[in-house]
Amino acid sequence: MTSCRRPTRTRARVGTARAERSQGLVCVHDGPSTGITVTLPLFVLPPTWAAEQRDLLTRVREVCPREVVETSPGAWTWRRDRHS
Repeated sequence: MTSCRRPTRTRARVGTARAERSQGLVCVHDGPSTGITVTLPLFVLPPTWAAEQRDLLTRVREVCPREVVETSPGAWTWRRDRHS
C-alpha cells in the first residue's frame, strides 16, 4: 500500500509584474520538497476572444462533422481514429 505525502510548506502568491502593472502573476513555491518556484503570467483576453473561438469551432464542425464530438454540454473534443 502506498501513502500520499502532504506538502508541508508549498506557498502560492498572486501579484502584478513589475514592468507591466496591468499583468497579473501567480507564483507557486514548493520550498521543502523541490525548492522550485513557478511563475505564470495572467493575461486579459480581448473581449472578442470567446466569440472568435465559437466561430472557429463552428467552422471546424462544418468541415469535419464526424471528428468533432460533444462530450458534455458545451465541451467538445476531437474524436481519435480507433485504428491508430
